[in-house]
Amino acid sequence: MIRIGRAARLKPDGLEGYQRLHTAIWPQIKEVLKKAGIRNYSIFCADGLLFSYYEVEERNLGQIEKMWAENQICAEWEAEADRFREPWNPQTSQDIWKDMEPVFYLE
Repeated sequence: MIRIGRAARLKPDGLEGYQRLHTAIWPQIKEVLKKAGIRNYSIFCADGLLFSYYEVEERNLGQIEKMWAENQICAEWEAEADRFREPWNPQTSQDIWKDMEPVFYLE
């Protein structure tokens, strides 16, 4: 099992909309996440910074991005979520999420 941590930035007034979107997460999105083998998925927020955490089997890791990229419903979900998020570093990239390096783990 691999633990994944990622960070993203919210737009200045994006928290309420982002929370509202995730409170009513689309069933198709839940289905795609489960099909990809994602477990224990959480998103936290502090001062406009999002932190997502999930676990996935190593053998499924390469399939997740492919499944997400090829699914029209996922593209629509990302477009909705992007209304509330901003690129990590708009001067160099339009990437929203930034992968985080693990620093500590206690089982």
